[in-house]
Amino acid sequence: MIDKALNRRKLMGLLGAAAIPAVYGADPPLVRVKLIEHVAVTVSNIDKAMIFYRSLFGNDVVKDNRSSTRFLRMGPCYLEISQAANGEASRITRFGASVEKFQAATLKSSLINVGIPAKESAMGLIITDPDGSVFEFGPMDSWNLLRDTTPEPGPGAPLFQSRGMQHVAILSADMKKSTDFYRKLFGMEYAMQGNPPGPRFQAGDTRIGLYVPPSNKTGLDHYSVLVDKYDIPNALEKLKALGAKAALNRDGVLPEFYDPDGIRMQVSTAA
Repeated sequence: MIDKALNRRKLMGLLGAAAIPAVYGADPPLVRVKLIEHVAVTVSNIDKAMIFYRSLFGNDVVKDNRSSTRFLRMGPCYLEISQAANGEASRITRFGASVEKFQAATLKSSLINVGIPAKESAMGLIITDPDGSVFEFGPMDSWNLLRDTTPEPGPGAPLFQSRGMQHVAILSADMKKSTDFYRKLFGMEYAMQGNPPGPRFQAGDTRIGLYVPPSNKTGLDHYSVLVDKYDIPNALEKLKALGAKAALNRDGVLPEFYDPDGIRMQVSTAA
């Protein structure tokens, strides 16, 4: 008999990360997520931030008619970019995951049954993890469910050709508690990475990674966007010109960068 507890990790090693969206551990996940569909950030100056983010990811943008918030489409996913309140630091505020055959009442009941509170939102259900990171479960193709918005065209071609989200990373003060929490939702982790190592969970076609924080900081740390292959030196030059903090590593790779507000982000190239 095959050791079910090792199935997932063995398949990861043999087939690689790209092969695992349909692979689950011995216990199936509580929530059948399709992908991490959106990430929400707050910025110090919405107009300047839109110049930066449009330059990176394109001009498929709609504006919320009731506020200055914009939604920037990236393949099947999108960024929600909002003005930070006075005195509030710019940061990643939450991420949203689309759920196959989403039924809010049914999912809320299932979450409560395993000890996870959920609050209803305009789009779906809001969940808070043990470290205070906020995310949302909602229906698939939520871009098409955005209401009371107006298209907002802009000039220029983007630096990156985006294919959607690739992963989000979360800093956890209590790795055991956080691991147990995310296992309930997404099933067994498929890998351990980092130093010290933290678990990685498959969220449909995307991933969630838990990290031990280097300081007292906890919560949502960064997100990565899946993009086509790009000219690394050219990208570095343009990012710096746009006000990003960016540098190549020893291998000549651009592993990550920070937007002008200091929000950490990555781009990962599609296979």
